[in-house]
Amino acid sequence: ISRTNKVSDDIARFAPLNVTAEMSPAIFHHDVVEEYPELNKWAFNGVLASGALMTIGSDWMLPETPSLFDALAAIVERVRYKPGGRCRRLALGETAMQRGGEILCRVLTLSGAEAVGAHHRTGSLEVGKVANFIVVDRDLSQGNFKGANVLETWFEGRKVYQA
Repeated sequence: ISRTNKVSDDIARFAPLNVTAEMSPAIFHHDVVEEYPELNKWAFNGVLASGALMTIGSDWMLPETPSLFDALAAIVERVRYKPGGRCRRLALGETAMQRGGEILCRVLTLSGAEAVGAHHRTGSLEVGKVANFIVVDRDLSQGNFKGANVLETWFEGRKVYQA
C-alpha cells in the first residue's frame, strides 16, 4: 500500500471515530513545506472533505510576532471544503481567497469550541454566549489575512487588550 493511500485511509477514519484533527503547528511551517513538499503531511482539504472536525490552534514555537495571519494567508486560497465535508464551490464573482477566508474563520472559531464541547456557550457571536473575540483591522472572512493586526481582545465581555 502506498503512503498516500495509507494517509487517506487514516483520514477517512477520523469522522466515524469522532477524531478532531488539530492542525498546528503544521500551518506555521508552510514556507518550509513549499521548499520541501515531501514534508507536507497535513491534508487540510482531505480532513475537511472527510467530514472530520478540524481546528487550527496556536500552540507552537513563539516567534517574534506570534500571529496566525501570515500563515493563514499562505493556505487560504487552497482551502475548498467546509467543515462537514462538502466542497464549497465558488459563488458567482467570489474568489478562492474569499471562500477560504469564510472556511478558515469558522475552523478557527466555532470548530475549536465544538472540539472541546463548548459550542453551546462560545465559538460564535450569539445572544447568550460568552463574548470572547478579537477585533481585527479588516474582515478576515474575505480571506485577506496577510499583515492583519489585532486591535482589541475581549474576554468574557471585557476588553483585556487594546493596540
